[in-house]
Amino acid sequence: VLKNLSSAVNQTAYFSVLSGGEVLYLLEERVATPITIQAKRGYKYPAYATGIGKALLSGKTEKDIKTLYPEGLYKLTEHTIDDFDTLFSQMEETQKSGYSFEKEESNKDVQCIAVPVKYKENVIAGMSVAVPVFYYSEEFEKQHIEKLIQDNTQEWVYSPLGTET
Repeated sequence: VLKNLSSAVNQTAYFSVLSGGEVLYLLEERVATPITIQAKRGYKYPAYATGIGKALLSGKTEKDIKTLYPEGLYKLTEHTIDDFDTLFSQMEETQKSGYSFEKEESNKDVQCIAVPVKYKENVIAGMSVAVPVFYYSEEFEKQHIEKLIQDNTQEWVYSPLGTET
C-alpha cells in the first residue's frame, strides 16, 4: 500500500504509530526525485507538530491529548501549533474530512498530508506523504488527496494477536 501510494504521488510516503505523544516512524517509501524528505525508521517527532501525528491523534479525546502533553505544546518551528484549541479544531476537521495536514510545523520547508489507519473504528496507525514546500500546491493537494484517503482496506491483512487464521 505504501509503495503504491508513494509511486502514485511521486513523493516519499510513511507509515507510523503513536508512541506516547510522539510519532514513531516505522516504514518509509522513497521515490527518486532530486529532493526528498527523510524521516528514517525509528525517528520520533511530537505528534501535534506533524501531519501523520495529527492523524494518529484524531482518535483521541481532548482529555487524552492533554494527558499526553501535560506541559503544553512547544514550537519546533515558527509555524508549529502551540495551543490546544487550534489542535482540537484540527482534530475535528480530520475526523470530518478523513485527512490531516502539516505546513512547516515539524520542519521548515516541509508540508505533509496524512490519514489515520483504522481497525474496527480505532486509529491504529497513520500514513502520510511528505512534500517539499516548493512541490506542494493546492493543485497537488487536490490531485493527490484522494489517492491518500481512498479505502485501501482490502489491501491490508490484519492479524491481531490471539486470533486464529
